[in-house]
Amino acid sequence: MWTLTNLLVPTDFSNHSELAIKIATQVAKPFGSQLEILHVTDFEKQSADYAGYKGSKESLIKVIQNEAELKVNKLVKERDWGGLKVVGINIVGTAIERIVHVARQRKTGLVLMATRGRGNATDFVLGSTTYKVIRTAPCPVLSIPNPKNEFKVERILFPTDFSNNSYLGYEYAVSMARHWNAQLNILHVADQDTPDLEVIEQKFTALKSAAFAEGVINVVTHLTKDRDASDGIKNFTDSKNMDLIVIATHGHGGVKQYFLGSTTVDVVTRSAVPVLLIRQYEY
Repeated sequence: MWTLTNLLVPTDFSNHSELAIKIATQVAKPFGSQLEILHVTDFEKQSADYAGYKGSKESLIKVIQNEAELKVNKLVKERDWGGLKVVGINIVGTAIERIVHVARQRKTGLVLMATRGRGNATDFVLGSTTYKVIRTAPCPVLSIPNPKNEFKVERILFPTDFSNNSYLGYEYAVSMARHWNAQLNILHVADQDTPDLEVIEQKFTALKSAAFAEGVINVVTHLTKDRDASDGIKNFTDSKNMDLIVIATHGHGGVKQYFLGSTTVDVVTRSAVPVLLIRQYEY
């Protein structure tokens, strides 16, 4: 059973980041996880806000970093975290590199990244920072499209093609279902006109038994047909009002880079609900 010991959430102190922190708190509480709030001071991006500053570059970096440090400390100390242990981290660098660095350094259990939606209500485009963190993080990443105040998980979707790689995410889906007392929905999208129903049912039964053994009894299996897996997952998610999708990525080209298969890319970029992307930990 997967246990989430610590959760890392980046912030730039915007309203968008504030919502991400609220969601991170709700994710951490059922697990009793330590919440780690990270701010990255990116001098090249933030120095434009200090156009009238007369001092040296080095002194300006210190000014910007000190201001960020005060904000992080205030955030950690002045809020009621409901019993959670919360750590504030302020570091200089570029967001992508430092988020991944801190996650690896602290052996983070999960990175939470909030994204902003574009286009219509159900199609989202990942920002470059979120996408690159997903590709390079040393641990699972929870992508939250257009975060809201409440993160409610009553129905979890675990799509599988019954490959060993897809099974990588099952332990996490079961653990999430157990901690939130949520319904676990196992979905297989058939890409054949006449799938072997007997074999599929055997695989469904094995997955249900594994969930039952961990105390998750509200498990429902689904077989659907669609033109491809990503469309099937999206259509099922929208029609059945899923709250969270748990899906695995593929290791590729060494431990520090991950190849997001076409199905995974489509799911995470088009999903209107949070997606938990699973890969093996580097540590």
